[in-house]
Amino acid sequence: MTMTSHEFRTPLTTIFSSAELLEHYGNKWSECKKNNHLHRIQNMVQHMTRILNDILLIGKVEAGKIELQLKPIDLESFCTDLIYKIQLNDRNEHTIKFTYSLENFEKKLGSNHGKNNAASSFLSARPYMDEKLLRQILDNLLSNALKYSPKGSTVEIKLTCSANQAIFKISDQGIGIPEEDQGLLFETFHRGTNVGTITGTGLGLAIVKKCLDIYQGQIDLESEVTVGTTFTVTLPIYYLLSN
Repeated sequence: MTMTSHEFRTPLTTIFSSAELLEHYGNKWSECKKNNHLHRIQNMVQHMTRILNDILLIGKVEAGKIELQLKPIDLESFCTDLIYKIQLNDRNEHTIKFTYSLENFEKKLGSNHGKNNAASSFLSARPYMDEKLLRQILDNLLSNALKYSPKGSTVEIKLTCSANQAIFKISDQGIGIPEEDQGLLFETFHRGTNVGTITGTGLGLAIVKKCLDIYQGQIDLESEVTVGTTFTVTLPIYYLLSN
């Protein structure tokens, strides 16, 4: 909780400082300098909003107020759109490489085939997933990968779809996660001991784990300090016949 308080206190201080400077010196400053302070205020408000949304989401999950909502989704387009928005926020300081592949649908039909009357051909099947939960999972993992990686490095996301599951593999070239932290990584407010001055609340991976629990998905971790980290997320996927 101390960490979260700090995450609120810092942007509030920045907002107050910029507002005070604008009040006293705004009439003497150039438009460029005034806009810089306005942008600082806007960025800090967005930062605080994200923290509040994260805390509210965890509360809803723990209260059992979020259930799986399956809807048709174009996974490739969904990922491409999400990556585009994340790169805009990142100001293109990193490269995100996205690859998408399909396993043989007919040969790999699993238990979901019978349960959901899946199509016998991949081309005539429509994937159904929970877009909101998927967005939370991928947004947090990709944002973390960028945050803990040096500028100019590459983050990779590989998506492989089969008849009954989607596998997302997100790899970075960042600071890595010490072995002693890995067992606590998905605990609320826990952060790695090597994060240094990199800001954060310790909520992102906790949200990922809670979303995966709702989804009955799985997450695996491989990491080496100063080398990088790979998270592999496996989610069940269902198919219905197209009309």
